[in-house]
Amino acid sequence: MSPANRLPDLAKVRKVAVLRLDKVGDLLLSTPAIRNVRTALPQAEITLITAPYNSKVLQGWDGVDRLLIYDVDWPGQVKREFCSETRARGVDLCLVLSPLMEAYRLGYATRAPTRAGIVYSTRVVPRLLAPLLLTHPLVLDIDGKLARGEPVPHEVSQMLDLGAMLGFPAEEYPLEVPLDPGDSQWAQEALAQRGLDGPLLAFHLSPKWLTGGWTPEELGSLIYRAMAEGSFASAVVTYGPAEAEVVKALSPIIAGSRPEGTGPVSLLGELPFGRWAGVLSQAELVITTDTGALHLAVALGRRVVAVYEHATFAHCSRQWAPWQVPAHVVDKTDPERTRTDILHGVAALMQS
Repeated sequence: MSPANRLPDLAKVRKVAVLRLDKVGDLLLSTPAIRNVRTALPQAEITLITAPYNSKVLQGWDGVDRLLIYDVDWPGQVKREFCSETRARGVDLCLVLSPLMEAYRLGYATRAPTRAGIVYSTRVVPRLLAPLLLTHPLVLDIDGKLARGEPVPHEVSQMLDLGAMLGFPAEEYPLEVPLDPGDSQWAQEALAQRGLDGPLLAFHLSPKWLTGGWTPEELGSLIYRAMAEGSFASAVVTYGPAEAEVVKALSPIIAGSRPEGTGPVSLLGELPFGRWAGVLSQAELVITTDTGALHLAVALGRRVVAVYEHATFAHCSRQWAPWQVPAHVVDKTDPERTRTDILHGVAALMQS
């Protein structure tokens, strides 16, 4: 084994950089792996480098000591300055948890003696260059497993395997997200002002809902039927800027006369991350498609009905399944079958 490929002496590691440059859900899915590093290296300083839109997700979390922002859209000079400053601080171990060329290059720029990262075999250019940029690439054949009908490893398990390759324990910790008491208090007051009390259902919007023949009317009906199925007193519908068209279509339906025997439903969206987390934390159950909301709800310990697109169900419902919480997974096919499956999941989870 060459010196570059030797396993690190974890007892001597003092500075760790963790790179996660992609989406909110991916960052939350990284928390079990980071917690393993934190537990194994209590003496080390752990720096998380993440994207600007993730800057608030793990703010104040005790799993890391420092959080730095890296923007893939920065001009080249700004990137070079960032890399130079990171290298000057010194890094003993760099974990590249994003399977992206930009992350591999940034990992290499740290000049850490140990640079380990996940590489997907079918991404040809990263597969060829990763061994030059990383000392310990973990190559995964996800597409090959799908083609052979084999189970796809969960993304959390992939990152735990990367850590295990370096000698870290692979304890399957839950997802984590810090919840500021002020955000929790704000959420309680905001929900109370809208008359949302008692057992609360949370429903997260995404453009994925209005595919495969779904209409805004069917979506509105689903929310009310799920309330009745789970005996919820009220429901909150959350959304982000990308859901503007869905909100526009759904708002008049929610504002119309509600079915007899059901409680109020309120749309509450485009919130800062902390307040959004505060709102979801008040729910007994969250219904969502495969988005960051799914993994945020999981990190908050909520029951989850997770809805995946039919075309990618075999892959996505395994690699990005709800992790260690009571959950029901739905294959989003035609509206009637999907609605029946969602309602079955709501009933089962609320009775458990």
